[in-house]
Amino acid sequence: MTAYCWRALALWLLGYPDAAAADMECALADADEIGHAATSMFALSHVALANIFRRDDAKAEKLVNRLVALGEEKGSLYWKSYGLMLRGWLLLQAGRASEAIAVGTVAVAAIRSTGATAYAPWYMSTLAMAHAALGQFDDAWRCVGEAIGAAEQTGERWCDAEIYRTAAEIALMEPNPDQAKIEAYFDHALATARAQNATSLELRAAIGLARLLRKKGRHADACSLVTPILHRFTEGSGTLDLMEANSLVQTLG
Repeated sequence: MTAYCWRALALWLLGYPDAAAADMECALADADEIGHAATSMFALSHVALANIFRRDDAKAEKLVNRLVALGEEKGSLYWKSYGLMLRGWLLLQAGRASEAIAVGTVAVAAIRSTGATAYAPWYMSTLAMAHAALGQFDDAWRCVGEAIGAAEQTGERWCDAEIYRTAAEIALMEPNPDQAKIEAYFDHALATARAQNATSLELRAAIGLARLLRKKGRHADACSLVTPILHRFTEGSGTLDLMEANSLVQTLG
């Protein structure tokens, strides 16, 4: 079960979202067959996270609800809190930033109280975006700093590209966006994703930068940035990231 979970996450990062989805189903099936609470909570949490990466929020929400309920039933503060952190992300995606902050802040405090540090770079980036959505930029940049600091302290670097892409998106939302800083963040995200062969994160960063270039009238540069990455995907045409990338390339001509 754990092997399926880890391989699903790795496959998604490498640019194989459909293969990742198949492994997610295998992980859940194994956990259901085993029927052990701790095994189930591990599977539910990791498959929910992988579905969030695939941007299949409907599937993720069902799994998160099961995880929070099971964590509550078994008295597992860590898994319940982790489920609440995932719920915070889903609330943010639904446009409910205030609720995302309320849920996420409580979840982070509870997770930290257990001494756990896993996934801190990712979930602090999530809180950063929620604060930015409400115009709370001081809090947003504090969370970005905590995400970067957690990655440096723990060596958990798999989502470095996503941290810097998030920083770029937050900088874009500021009242007076610093264009040079925004491009630098996107460039950092792209370089990091390429170094890690994280094709899915590379595509996300490229989409963000291409949209910025399009606003500047640099359509050819934007198209040449996204198209080669898009062509590396051999599956996943129905996922939101690839549909957005294809749509963007079409508008760029």
